[in-house]
Amino acid sequence: MPSQSTDIPRTADGIAAILYARIANGTIDRLHTIHTRWQAGKPLTVERHRLFPLDITAFAE
Repeated sequence: MPSQSTDIPRTADGIAAILYARIANGTIDRLHTIHTRWQAGKPLTVERHRLFPLDITAFAE
């Protein structure tokens, strides 16, 4: 993790480069994010979102 906010773009670029390379060579075939969501007066909830393969149904209305 970067210790200063100005380092965040460089860190994100490095993570993206590694992920793209591993997706391209087949090392990674799926990718999810997992994070907590805070809402006032409610307990934290854990959310999971699929990033790869792209879920196009998420864009349907």
